[in-house]
Amino acid sequence: MCKELAVSPCLKNKEITMTINRYRYFYACAFSLFEGHLVAFVDEMVEHDHAESTVRIYLSCINDVAKAIRAAGIAACDLDETRPSNSSLPWDG
Repeated sequence: MCKELAVSPCLKNKEITMTINRYRYFYACAFSLFEGHLVAFVDEMVEHDHAESTVRIYLSCINDVAKAIRAAGIAACDLDETRPSNSSLPWDG
């Protein structure tokens, strides 16, 4: 059972209908890996008046990444260390 997460002040102030707890239910994998960061991310999105549908799209993408990370057996804290230092990725230049 997931522990209850206090609704952040930004969400209360904006009186948004979908709370962090509801996001937490639908995007459980992402919240289990990035909990504090995701709460801050949602607060930031709400603070900048992003539409709820936009927040859901971003959380869905982050949840998919979290599922892939979990399937690969990588801990969130090891993400940078897991990549080989001699790897050549398109964005490395």
